[in-house]
Amino acid sequence: MTVNDGRMVALAAETARGLLGDKGFVPMPAPVMGAEDWSYVLQRIPGAMVFLGVAPEGCSHHHAAPCHSNRMMLDEDAMAHGIALYAAVAQNFLDNGMPAAA
Repeated sequence: MTVNDGRMVALAAETARGLLGDKGFVPMPAPVMGAEDWSYVLQRIPGAMVFLGVAPEGCSHHHAAPCHSNRMMLDEDAMAHGIALYAAVAQNFLDNGMPAAA
């Protein structure tokens, strides 16, 4: 199972809001079931798995085909936001270290 470190979730949230505005981070209302290789990394290193919204413009994520589907369509411009976010989280961590307990 994937277990996020609360401190790293806080770092990702702060970074996303700073980079993308107030709507740049939306907490998930409920956990999701799923297996992920990232889970093994998080057992050894504090981190957090974040999802990037890539639904096409004008299409609710509730109605978009899921990732890894042969019907998946995505807003490719969103990929640049994801790259920028991951780089900014890493830079924020390197500049400021581990955040206080969340």
